[in-house]
Amino acid sequence: MNICIFTVIKDEQDYLNDFLEYHTIMGLHIFVYEDLFSCSHKNITDKYDNVELHSVKELYNEEEIPQLIEDRKNKVPPQTSYINRGLKYIHSLNKYDWCWLIDIDEYITSTEPLEDVLSRFNDRDGILVYWKNFGCSGHIYKPKYDKPIYDIYTQQCGYEKYSDLKFYKITKFCVNLNKWTKEKKYWIHNAPVNWIKADGTYKRTEIVYEPLYLRHYITKSAEEYLWKVYVRGMFHPGHRCWKSLFEMCPEVKEKMDENFLNYFKKKYNVELPPFHNKYVY
Repeated sequence: MNICIFTVIKDEQDYLNDFLEYHTIMGLHIFVYEDLFSCSHKNITDKYDNVELHSVKELYNEEEIPQLIEDRKNKVPPQTSYINRGLKYIHSLNKYDWCWLIDIDEYITSTEPLEDVLSRFNDRDGILVYWKNFGCSGHIYKPKYDKPIYDIYTQQCGYEKYSDLKFYKITKFCVNLNKWTKEKKYWIHNAPVNWIKADGTYKRTEIVYEPLYLRHYITKSAEEYLWKVYVRGMFHPGHRCWKSLFEMCPEVKEKMDENFLNYFKKKYNVELPPFHNKYVY
């Protein structure tokens, strides 16, 4: 069984190597696509024989690229387009049986050999897999990444026990390429109807972590999370705010003060919105 990963990155120099090392050891082939306006990651990907580095421009015809650039400048969400064009390309290679659609802060975790789990669902379009979310683990400021990310952030998010009610769509998919056709459209957290959960059940609001789940390092430090939201920009600001941070990582709330706000403004030239006990956005 040949299994691959499709992932899109932008300015991920601090995190990419951990992701590649972890998943190449599992024997997976990884297609890394750099987003527009990203720094280069070639110095990292060149270290791995089973990693390919591409640009998202390769997924588009030449006449489509100006519109893509304009959309990205205007922060039009590109994920659905990237996913489906990436699947089309990987399927055309006629080499892979399953393809994971994940980001590099998500780590495939299986309590059984991965091939054994996937082989049980050869009649399905895809497998829905849940996040197990990990937060700041007390880190306010960005740490020195002198060890793997999963050894730095070991504390699960504070909302985890409520996630079946509040965050029921925090899932990703592994796609059965032997069943894929261009008419089957995938989204970030949704897929065609013929999917199943890794435990053989269907109800999305009942989270399962066995035999397969994704360890998701959703925040990293408070500084890095706030950088994602307010500097790089997130596509869903309604739930990417102080309230979310303090819910996911309640231990950082007591450590947050004006010194941090001043530090952030000086470093990134961005003034964070105020926060108080009612979690102002």
